[in-house]
Amino acid sequence: MKKISVFLCGLFLLLATVGSANATLITIGTAQFNGTGTAYNLIWDDDHNGQSRVWLDYTEPTNTWTNQKKWAAELNVN
Repeated sequence: MKKISVFLCGLFLLLATVGSANATLITIGTAQFNGTGTAYNLIWDDDHNGQSRVWLDYTEPTNTWTNQKKWAAELNVN
């Protein structure tokens, strides 16, 4: 009986402390980066806790690992 009580108490504490993540992704416009001529979506990531950020959406279609390695090998860092 004691083991069941401890298990139920632990389960209750676990369920009481688990919360869900609430983030809202909102497209707020488009921008061009580094003169590429490609327009990327500007995404506002609102986490409802004062930690909002804006980022560029670089979503690309699915690509093969070989093509991704080739792309990365061609990058130049100046």
